[in-house]
Amino acid sequence: ILEEVPFGKTSEHFIELAKNLKITIVFFVVEKDGKDVYRTAVVAGPQGYIGHYRKRNLWENEILIGASGGNSPLVIETENGKLGVLICYDVWFGHVQEYQTMGVDAILMLSDWAGVMAPPYFSSFAAEHGIDFFATDDRYTDGTGFYPASRQERQRNGLSDLEDGISYHFFGK
Repeated sequence: ILEEVPFGKTSEHFIELAKNLKITIVFFVVEKDGKDVYRTAVVAGPQGYIGHYRKRNLWENEILIGASGGNSPLVIETENGKLGVLICYDVWFGHVQEYQTMGVDAILMLSDWAGVMAPPYFSSFAAEHGIDFFATDDRYTDGTGFYPASRQERQRNGLSDLEDGISYHFFGK
C-alpha cells in the first residue's frame, strides 16, 4: 500500500495511537511523494507527527522496482535520549558514524533481515561502533531486541506483532 506521509491511513492510525498512549512510535510505510516511492520510517509521539526518515541506500530489488533513496538523517529527541533512525541496508554506509557526530545516544534500526543472521550482525554493529542498537526485524522477528554496545547478550524486551499487515514493535523495561 502506497501512502502519503503523514496523511495516509497507516500514518494517521499510529499518530493517533501515539497521542492516546502518550508514547513515541516509529513505524514503517511505503511512501508515495509525487512520482517518487520511498521506504520510510515515520515517527509519532504524544504531540502527534514528529518526522520521517527515508531509506537512503537501496537494496537491489528496491532499485529494480523504481524506489527512490532519501538523503537526510533523522534524530528523535526522547525523554531517554537522542535516537538516530536507520532502515536496514543503511547501516553499511557510514550513517552510524554520521549519527554519532550528531550526538545520538543510540540507533533505532528498522530491518527486514533473515532472522538467523540478524542477531550476530546487530551485536557486531553495536560493539564495533560503541553505540547501543534497538533493532526491529519486520519479516523475521527473531532479530528484534536491544543490542548493547558492551557486547552483553541481546535483550529480548521487544514485542513484535502483525496487525492488518502492519508490523509494529514496542521496547520497554
